[in-house]
Amino acid sequence: MGNVKFYGDATVNESQPKESMWVVDPEMADEFEAPEPYQRFMKILVDHAVVEDAPLCMALVTYPPGAKCPPHSHEAAVEIYYVLDGRLVATVQQKPHYVEKGQLIYIPHGKEHYAQNREDRVCRFLAIHVPGVDDVAEVRQEWTNISHGAKKEEEPYA
Repeated sequence: MGNVKFYGDATVNESQPKESMWVVDPEMADEFEAPEPYQRFMKILVDHAVVEDAPLCMALVTYPPGAKCPPHSHEAAVEIYYVLDGRLVATVQQKPHYVEKGQLIYIPHGKEHYAQNREDRVCRFLAIHVPGVDDVAEVRQEWTNISHGAKKEEEPYA
């Protein structure tokens, strides 16, 4: 493993120049759990801690049934939710949009929005911000890192 190192939360290949692609293994990313009452889970795949000059941030987000985030907006960034599993309700400017597996929603900068899982099954989606936002740094500081320590018997959102 001479040419592989840990950089932030990802495994990268040292021989790749900065302008080339970085390979990020989601299994290596730290997983964070949001505090109550907005319990949800996030694996940060790309941000400035993982790739120093990244022009965006991306996270793999898991919402258990009933989970949601508080209403918020990003003044300088757009946000995209791409649904991998389940169904997400993305409310933008008080209008709900139902986003199915394989679909995405583009949320313009400055628009108040929130996401929620109204289904009885887990919803997983990619959350992408362009440019990157400080919210991801806040997740690292304020959410609980659940990826270290004792081996988990089962996933907390299974």
